[in-house]
Amino acid sequence: MTVTTSKYAPICEQPGCDRRLTVPGRTMWSDPGDYELDALRTYWQHDGDGRWYCPNHWHLTCRHCGRTAVGDPNRLTDAGWEVGFWTGHTCPECAGTH
Repeated sequence: MTVTTSKYAPICEQPGCDRRLTVPGRTMWSDPGDYELDALRTYWQHDGDGRWYCPNHWHLTCRHCGRTAVGDPNRLTDAGWEVGFWTGHTCPECAGTH
């Protein structure tokens, strides 16, 4: 009898970035639920369509005007973006106007 185990190793979906999710003691996961928790705990972004982005390549879309930005969430916040995990993101131009 042959037993096959699926292994998961999330890689950033940003073109040109090959960063893999790593946490102390782990580089592969056998359960997607486990790597999803580890990814969220280490500031990876899930776009809702099955793609993951490392902490350097978050993808934001303004919920008001549709403007987009890619980058480190701290730098995007410093540039005026409001990062809303439950309410959506707001670009600097729309911040405070809605």
